[in-house]
Amino acid sequence: MKKEKNTLVNQIHRYFGCEFNNSLWDYFDKKDRTDEENDDMIGIAFSALTHWKIYSGGTAANVQRGEYMIAKAFYKAGNRKESMIHAEKCLKISEEFKSEMKDFDFAFANEIMALAHDLNGNKSGFEKFKEIARKKGEEIQEEGDRRVYFVEFKKSFGES
Repeated sequence: MKKEKNTLVNQIHRYFGCEFNNSLWDYFDKKDRTDEENDDMIGIAFSALTHWKIYSGGTAANVQRGEYMIAKAFYKAGNRKESMIHAEKCLKISEEFKSEMKDFDFAFANEIMALAHDLNGNKSGFEKFKEIARKKGEEIQEEGDRRVYFVEFKKSFGES
């Protein structure tokens, strides 16, 4: 995708990338979403990724995080195949662009892989990636980032 050159339009892409990305957490936390809300959630996840890809300051980490959000949206909507496809893309980007990722990116990539495996009925894949996600979470250096990660981890896996 071609990066934006116009300064104003570029900042608009950054703005919408952030806004769409951040708005997804409300959808993820909602217990009883309608089919329309699931469609909106998935559309917003794709929109966030598109804006990050066009924004000139967008990085591989932004794309990885966008794939995470898409995978999570499909997971939350119960779409097995699509959740796995985007979880695998998220993990692949994490591995290919290691130097551009933050430590929490690896934890989240493995968390969504575990969830996608669970949704697809693969117990061994679920257990494997959940354990990796826990270990990667424990390796997060910044205390605030680690705390945020484990709040999401616990919600994802129903742990108190």
